[in-house]
Amino acid sequence: MFGRLKGKGFEIETLHHAEAILTHDMPSVAVQLEEILLDLRVSVEELVRGGSGEAGITKRLRRTLTHRGWKKHGFQTRKIVNGEEKEATSHKVDHVLRLETGTFGLELEGNNKDAFFDRDLGKFRRLHAGGPFPPLLGLLRGARPASPRLPTCSSTSRGQEA
Repeated sequence: MFGRLKGKGFEIETLHHAEAILTHDMPSVAVQLEEILLDLRVSVEELVRGGSGEAGITKRLRRTLTHRGWKKHGFQTRKIVNGEEKEATSHKVDHVLRLETGTFGLELEGNNKDAFFDRDLGKFRRLHAGGPFPPLLGLLRGARPASPRLPTCSSTSRGQEA
């Protein structure tokens, strides 16, 4: 899985049976993500340009995913005990793809800070516990810019921390 990405220098890490889920339950997701990332081009200028806000590469990835049917979705979870609501929360996931075999969630993170990464991972864990979808993926920028083809793909399923 993701052999062509690995051949181009992408670092791929799968946790908690993510590879088995993508390979056997949702192979079209893996194919689609690999195609999108292989088509991605990052200029040297983009890599060195500073500033706040969303980077051009992230904007392009978001547009491509949206064009392919990955939609932003807000999930609501409620905890009900003996018919009485005890807790209700909502969680937004940037890119959600619904398939016959299930629902797949994707978050894009450029230069993400640990606190935001932990927040997103916790959100995915809570969503999985509530049942909307098991496979979740975070696309992260790699720690070491080995080439202009930069993002690290870190995949986690079941919403659990590593």
